[in-house]
Amino acid sequence: MPSIAILARTNAALRPMEDALATAGIKYRLLGHCGFWVQSEVKSCLGFLGCAVFPSDFAVSTALRSPFWPSKYIKKTETLAKLKDKPDGDLSINLLRRTSDDAIHRFVHFLDMLKRYRDLPAKECVSKILDELHVWEHFETHQGDPDNDPIDNLKNLVRLAAKYSSLKEFLEYARRASNSSKSKKAVILSTCHGSKGLEFDTVYLIQCNEGVLPHAKAESIEEEQCVFFVACSRPERVLNISYTGQPSRFLLPFLKDKI
Repeated sequence: MPSIAILARTNAALRPMEDALATAGIKYRLLGHCGFWVQSEVKSCLGFLGCAVFPSDFAVSTALRSPFWPSKYIKKTETLAKLKDKPDGDLSINLLRRTSDDAIHRFVHFLDMLKRYRDLPAKECVSKILDELHVWEHFETHQGDPDNDPIDNLKNLVRLAAKYSSLKEFLEYARRASNSSKSKKAVILSTCHGSKGLEFDTVYLIQCNEGVLPHAKAESIEEEQCVFFVACSRPERVLNISYTGQPSRFLLPFLKDKI
């Protein structure tokens, strides 16, 4: 069976492909940590969103691991170990309610407060919960990574939620999309950097636009040209390159009508 890979300069450029493949029911696999659903800030927010619908053990543990303020002063390793050893049939949230730790009480109170948003339209619900978490302030001093920007990821989370009428429907989609990305026999999604040293039968290099490859924030055009070369040398048989708007300067020598 021929191997197929979709490559892009940035994680953000791969996001629409993840969504399209998941919606179409096409299995895909992400190389490294390039996937949208595996980003720590996305997983943390999904944990809190899940708690708004129902504080399952998984949702509570995910929220507890987050870097955001509701779980900031909790002794996470110790608390997670207690939750892991809790009696069968008991919910993690109930165990946390019985503790005497003030930080945990504040965390539980915050989770309870999230329930007031769960019946809102999905986009409004996600936006309000992210505001309650102060995610924008948390990342405002973060130095943007051309490959992966947490603020862009969270803005995309809000955009995806807009497609669904309820938070429950959105979380179900997120679960399916996350599971779709774990298949071994599937279309490969990767950044150009992540594909280095690998070979595929067919490669699709997407968003080969000026400003994306080379990236607008790149410090060296020469290094960006090396990234372009890495991507173009991955296929054994077929290379497909696409762009929108202004094509990359690296493509101009190969285009009949130079723009």
